[in-house]
Amino acid sequence: MVAQDLMSHEVFEDLRMEAEIARQELAEAQWRLDKTEIRAPFGGRITERVIQLGHHCKLADPLFTIADFDPLITLLYLPERDIFGLREGRDVRITLKANESVEFAGRIRQISPVVDTATGTVKVTVEAVNPPRDVRPGTFVTIDIVRETHHEAVLVPRDAIVRELQEAFVFVAKGDVAEKRPISLGLEEGDYIEALDGVESGDQVIVAGQGGLKDGTSIKILPMTEASDLAVKGDRAVHG
Repeated sequence: MVAQDLMSHEVFEDLRMEAEIARQELAEAQWRLDKTEIRAPFGGRITERVIQLGHHCKLADPLFTIADFDPLITLLYLPERDIFGLREGRDVRITLKANESVEFAGRIRQISPVVDTATGTVKVTVEAVNPPRDVRPGTFVTIDIVRETHHEAVLVPRDAIVRELQEAFVFVAKGDVAEKRPISLGLEEGDYIEALDGVESGDQVIVAGQGGLKDGTSIKILPMTEASDLAVKGDRAVHG
């Protein structure tokens, strides 16, 4: 229209200025609209809603609590002497405190390169590997770090061991008498300790009242009680 002299240059410039202002107002409106969409800095699940419909919020007001379920990690603070021999990537076993039947695998993700001078500990980050669905952030767990494995180890219940100074003994039921046997202890895990010698798989060791026994004491095994247990074979590893 300007080229055909149907519109003056003054009117054209006024319209062009109005269009530019409209574009700027649109961009600012779009920017403000984008600000109404709340974006978290990471993916996760909303576990708590603080803000309610109609509330006015200002900068730094809490709106939601979000938990990151992937990955699930736990932090261990181990004495410096326990760090030697550990490597990133080593497998661990994770057990729920609330339900000890729930066990799943994990691995050491990171070992801090420094020692906390205040506590003398080193931070170790453990990552869960394919945890069950009922495992939640904040859950209390027990971490077992596998240091060494002995196959076909002979295990005896921890309660069966009698310690005297630097020596350890168990009492084995031989007929109607108790036979005192010195044993050398190896790796341990949970309620069992490896016996390097002194007993064989299938020996019946006494786990109740053995503190008052002597070699050759007459005994009577009571059925359906916890008065005795069998030494067993199995793969056991030392854990920390």
